[in-house]
Amino acid sequence: MKELRVFEVLKKELLKQLSKKPHGYALRAWVPGCSNGEEAYSIAVLIRECMDKLKKNFDVQIFGTDIDTIAIDKARTGIYPIGIAKDITETRLKRFFIKEESTYPYNDSYR
Repeated sequence: MKELRVFEVLKKELLKQLSKKPHGYALRAWVPGCSNGEEAYSIAVLIRECMDKLKKNFDVQIFGTDIDTIAIDKARTGIYPIGIAKDITETRLKRFFIKEESTYPYNDSYR
């Protein structure tokens, strides 16, 4: 997610909408068709960045669904191959993932 245009637009809209919400607001997002979880985790990253920028905390729940239950089980682990480094900024990679030998697990402190 080097910052695809759609995510730039989404982040801008999130900032605008969330700036109007009170601290502790319950935010729920649904991400359909997310077989490997990248989409749901990308949304989670954007929401975290928006909360940081606004200096607000919300109760966030992200629901990722897919017809393939095996894929969802794998996505739920939040473990990605080393190759994600080419698709995500260095700053986000260091903040939201922990580099292991051949994988990048999502940093559990953000779950």
